[in-house]
Amino acid sequence: MKEYFENERKTMVNSLINKGLLKNERIIEALLRVPREKFIPSPIRTYAYAETRLPIYGLGQAISSPRTVVLVTEALDPRPGERVLEVGTGSGYHAALISEIVRSGGAPGHVYSIEIVPELVEIARQNLTDAGYSDGVTVIQGDGFEGHIEKSPYDRIFSTAFAPKVPKPLVDQLKINGILVIMLQGLTALRKLETLCVVKKVDVSNIQIEYRRL
Repeated sequence: MKEYFENERKTMVNSLINKGLLKNERIIEALLRVPREKFIPSPIRTYAYAETRLPIYGLGQAISSPRTVVLVTEALDPRPGERVLEVGTGSGYHAALISEIVRSGGAPGHVYSIEIVPELVEIARQNLTDAGYSDGVTVIQGDGFEGHIEKSPYDRIFSTAFAPKVPKPLVDQLKINGILVIMLQGLTALRKLETLCVVKKVDVSNIQIEYRRL
């Protein structure tokens, strides 16, 4: 199965590159190294690299599709040595991916990830340990939209959970010149709207916001 998953991983990465979604070399290298299958429940593990969201552990949560992971990570542009806050740990995959980047080459980067579902906190911690990322990721139980002020400010903050608007505590906990990426969700009379919001904190009084289609 190891060879099967390695081939699937390469196919996923090549597909995202060919679609013009994946361009950042650091992200490409990380995607090729992180075993996504280790963060997927065993009954559906063979679908680990399929272009779809997958349910995780019957807890009403899902692991984002590879496309969404790449769109968020490309917008976040994480770099070695950075301190990153994740909102919504889920199974731990995205935190592992970011950790792979911020700790590359022995850099002292770290990911702090907040998960509101207590059962998922324990599952994510075990997944990260099994995949070899427990040293680079700290999983915390709590409301991620309140951030984690104890380790702030952060170079990068991202949310894998949808929000109706950009939470102020996250902007407050972002470093100057830091980037926040969050998925926004709203409703119209006809359909649900999903948008990728990229926030750049130029300084305390200068917050630049860009909206991108998911």
